[in-house]
Amino acid sequence: MALTPKEDIRKAMLEAQRKARKLDEQQEETSSRIKRDMFSTLKRQINALKRSLPPEVFFVEVLFIFMIALTNDVLDWLFIGSIPVIGDIMDLATWIIISSWIWWRGFKRPTMHFLAGLVEFIPFADILPVWSFYVVGIVLYNEFHRMAHMKKIKKMLATAKEARKIAEAPV
Repeated sequence: MALTPKEDIRKAMLEAQRKARKLDEQQEETSSRIKRDMFSTLKRQINALKRSLPPEVFFVEVLFIFMIALTNDVLDWLFIGSIPVIGDIMDLATWIIISSWIWWRGFKRPTMHFLAGLVEFIPFADILPVWSFYVVGIVLYNEFHRMAHMKKIKKMLATAKEARKIAEAPV
């Protein structure tokens, strides 16, 4: 049975509509997959930044460690720390305590951090308040890195928020 031209046109139109619906479905599927991938990538990057975030520095522990450092520096200044064996034992004990605290808390250290301990073993240079400055320097160094990481995280969260707005906007 042969189709009339009107039926032929109608059949062609129905076929075109079916193909258009199928193409729309494929585009919608691709679009939703791209959105999912984009959000999962942003989420992975934010989580990676959160994991690499330096630990928070608490006031009480800094105060305790700073008091140990300050006590050693004051004793050095009073020349008790300048007595050859006693001063070296005090400096070594302070170095071990502060280094253990830094290691235990997982703080980042500047590349030249080991010089603080070495300066204390130089005669007459141990009068300088090296340990106090070292503790303050470690705290400031880690807070700087923490703030920089937090800035990156906030920026990525803002990007994710904007991406979500764009993704949810009607086309």
